[in-house]
Amino acid sequence: MASAAVFYPHSQLNECFAEAFESASRLRVHVERSDAAMVLRVGGDIDLSNLASWRCLLGEVSGATVAPGTLIIDIDPAGFLGLCAFTALADTAEDCRRRGINLRLVDTQPALARVIALCQWDDELPIYPSVLAALHP
Repeated sequence: MASAAVFYPHSQLNECFAEAFESASRLRVHVERSDAAMVLRVGGDIDLSNLASWRCLLGEVSGATVAPGTLIIDIDPAGFLGLCAFTALADTAEDCRRRGINLRLVDTQPALARVIALCQWDDELPIYPSVLAALHP
């Protein structure tokens, strides 16, 4: 990703998301765009208290991803992810698939793979060990 340029979502966010993001101090994000891929790195906890911010963030970043492209969501730096966070990811993956975008997760924690397998989201939410592996599967 040497040619990656930093993408600043705040300059394109709708008012609803900007308000939700400001109230979600436990959610840290970094977004980069590289050719046909968008990489979202997420830190902090995602639960019911900031679910609206999480859904809005996923919608904004997936909406900025151009088909036929790839949206890579690196949740390895995240702390706690409630089931609602996974449900939002699965919904986003479905929307991306309809638009011709591949959604790929990056995580090295075995617990994430267990949750995805238990919810039978293996096909919708493929997991890769690194951003590089997700870029070039």
